[in-house]
Amino acid sequence: LERKHLEERFLQGQKMEAVGRLAGGIAHDFNNLLTAITGYTSLILDSLEPQSAVRQEAQEILKAIGIDAPLLTIAKARAPPHQESFPLPVDDGIDPVYPD
Repeated sequence: LERKHLEERFLQGQKMEAVGRLAGGIAHDFNNLLTAITGYTSLILDSLEPQSAVRQEAQEILKAIGIDAPLLTIAKARAPPHQESFPLPVDDGIDPVYPD
């Protein structure tokens, strides 16, 4: 009985982890799209005259993009802990382009 209960809890934890990873991936992809939108909107703003009617619309786009911060905060809270990294020696297998 206890073993079955522990297995159910373990499976539930795995499901929650999978949902968290999925949400984190979606938030990351969404942030990438928002970054592109922000960049292009900034370019548009730089090219517009101060009195342009389109300028206010472009500024509204940048203002609306502020919604991504809560999504990324949630994704980061569910992200797995950072794994330790280590440098890889790349010089050993590379022949020099120009001989000495």
